[in-house]
Formats: sequence, structure tokens, C-alpha cells
Amino acid sequence: MIHTYRDVAGWIFQIGLFGILLATLVYARRLEAMLQRIRRDEGGFQAALPQMDAAISAANAAAERLMADAGRADAGLRQSCDAADAMIRRLDDLLRQAAGTASVGDVAVPVADVEVKRARAAPVRPPMRSLTPRRSAKPQSRTERDLARMLSDAS
Repeated sequence: MIHTYRDVAGWIFQIGLFGILLATLVYARRLEAMLQRIRRDEGGFQAALPQMDAAISAANAAAERLMADAGRADAGLRQSCDAADAMIRRLDDLLRQAAGTASVGDVAVPVADVEVKRARAAPVRPPMRSLTPRRSAKPQSRTERDLARMLSDAS
């Protein structure tokens, strides 16, 4: 009987060892499939690297062009602002000169006197009236009401 227990134990051990071997083979197959996918993906990645490198180089070149264009635009804007400041200073000087005196004929007269003389010389005209009668229409929208109000204020 002892001999039989050893045989049964041996069979159980062999069956267990066969099960472990079978599980190892299944697991190895799955690992091999994963490795093939990784290699395939790595090949695609390696093929895409030159394209990505070219895209990054193009993006860097575009960024450098943008920086150069921004520098030129900044310089142009600075020149325009300097020219505008010079014009403003010149206009301010001219306005100060004009505010002091204005020439009427050959005589220098203060500006206030010139304005009074112009006001006296200008004929008084009545406001112009429209020759065509206005039609009375109710404005439909807010824009039309605002436009009608502005037209009535202007006339």
C-alpha cells in the first residue's frame, strides 16, 4: 500500500507540474503577442520621428520669423509714435502762437476781438425748413425712434 501512495503522489505531482507548464505556455504566448504589438508600435513611432522632427523644426522657424516680424513691427510703431509726438508738439506750438494773436489785414489783434467781429458780420439766418411736409409715421423699432429723435433735433 505504501507503494500505491507513492504512485498516487507521483501522479498528482506530475499532473500539477503539467498544469503549471500549461499555464506558463499560455502566459508566454500572451507575452509574445504583447511584445509583437510593442515592436509594431515602436516601428510606427520610429517612422513618425522624422515627421515630428520636421514639424518641430518648422514650428521653431515660424516662431523665429514671428519674433523677427514682431521686432520690426515694434520698431515701426515706435517710429510712428515718435513722429506723432513731434507733430503734436508742433501743433501745440502753432496753437499757442495762434491763441495769442490773429492777423486781420495788417494789424495783429487778440483772437477774442476777431471772433466778436466775425459774429457781428455774419448775417442771422433763420433755420432752414423742409419744403416737403413730414409724414407722420410711428417708428417701429428702437433704432427708428432714435433716428427720428436725432433728425428732429437736427432740424
